[in-house]
Amino acid sequence: MANIRRKRKIVRITVALLVSFPAFSAAQQIAFQEYAVSVPLVSSLYAVAVGPDGAIWGTDPINGHINRVTTAGDVSSYSVAHCVPPFGCGNFGIAGGPDGAVWFTNWSQGVIGRMTTAGVITGVYHVPGDGLPWGITAGPDGALWFCEESSGGNQIGRITTAGRITMFHVPYPASEVSQPQWITVGPDGALWFSENDYVGRITTRGAITVYPVTVTANESLGGITAGPDGALWFGAGSAVGRITTSGVVSYYPLPSGYNVPVTSIAAGPDGALWFTEGAGASISRITTAGSFSQYQPPLFGKVFFGGYGFMITAGPGGTLWFAAGSAMGEIVFPTANMSVNPTFGYYGTSLAFNGSGFTPGETVNIYGAGIGSPVVASAIADSSGSITATGLTPQACNGGRVFLATGQTSGKLGAPSFGMGASLIATPNTGPPGTTVTIQGYGFSQFLALNLAFGNDAVGGVTTSRHGSFGRMSTVTFTIPVGTPPGTYWITANPSIKGYPAAASASFVVQ
Repeated sequence: MANIRRKRKIVRITVALLVSFPAFSAAQQIAFQEYAVSVPLVSSLYAVAVGPDGAIWGTDPINGHINRVTTAGDVSSYSVAHCVPPFGCGNFGIAGGPDGAVWFTNWSQGVIGRMTTAGVITGVYHVPGDGLPWGITAGPDGALWFCEESSGGNQIGRITTAGRITMFHVPYPASEVSQPQWITVGPDGALWFSENDYVGRITTRGAITVYPVTVTANESLGGITAGPDGALWFGAGSAVGRITTSGVVSYYPLPSGYNVPVTSIAAGPDGALWFTEGAGASISRITTAGSFSQYQPPLFGKVFFGGYGFMITAGPGGTLWFAAGSAMGEIVFPTANMSVNPTFGYYGTSLAFNGSGFTPGETVNIYGAGIGSPVVASAIADSSGSITATGLTPQACNGGRVFLATGQTSGKLGAPSFGMGASLIATPNTGPPGTTVTIQGYGFSQFLALNLAFGNDAVGGVTTSRHGSFGRMSTVTFTIPVGTPPGTYWITANPSIKGYPAAASASFVVQ
């Protein structure tokens, strides 16, 4: 370690501050698709990254899980930490490794873990000293690089795929706020990282340069990413910061109405930067010229624990992915026109799709969730590139969502919006006292505990699936009480948590 440190070239530079002012631009057309991952209120997804298998991987510091979502929307969760929720788990940073595995940091246990894409832990490596590892990324040298943010530690670490760790001390006064958090590969082949009051650069040989930056009082530096303009972009509290590879810094203050601080940032496929905001479920865009636009993900109307500071990353196929509460979200960029009628419905609702802008003669598949999920409808584009198709609403969680339609030759993408409502199905829906009734439910929030009742009488409880449904895999039945007078009665399903979204009812006629 001593020999390595003697080879470091340590430079501290005072940088010029070029203050820029925000402007507004026409909003980029995008669509949100979200995938339920874990149980609300007892989980909070955090960092996200593309794995070596092309899936999106994310950490959950609350329940100790590592989660995987494919581009088709298939979800897997793996428990990797022995911990006591809600605050004792500590999985934070995550990255796809150069060895075909997924690497993650565990802040509370001071370790870095290696997991195969099948979810098997094959290595756990302790960071020296009081190491509290946070952000991690694959480096250009075949190793992984991470931030160590213990108070006074102030270090950047390198770990080989064999688990050998080397630490590099950052030459900056250590304090309670000297905590490296996020790290990325820069356009110059070095690693760039953000702390609460500076941006740093470290070469793969360990030479460190420090650039002090300005952050609004009581706020902290957010994530950092390489931009499409050859510079690095980072969250600077109530501003977005930009730093060139030569150390020139400029700031773009957030317009009025934006939430602070900026928590993470990623380069989008449209040549702009996309960032998440703390203290509110917003995702925003800034062009390299400094023009802002803001978006509100639908979030299925769900309540989530720890929604502050969700993270965003560039995904496969020209997409962006983000973590928000108990769901993983995908941002797509439509390149074809699509509509669906009706725009609101329930499980099994008949749907009519209309689209244009595809390549004449190509097949257009309309998927129920992500691209590659079961096809809801399909059609061949006519000579003008237009389609019409019909299908039925699949199982989905309550709230706003989109259908993703893709041209199988052109790759053109359409994304019509749809609102999913909750519904109950009673089988049979009429009969004399003593009839056994089976109940199925669709379109609720995911993993939601429901109280079931016949009239004013409770008949049981059930928890919905990841898709917001119940009754297909776990049958719910009850018997109409003997002596019930003839008439129409309501079977109801209400969330056990007061104020939680989605409730539904179905009628039953007692003969």
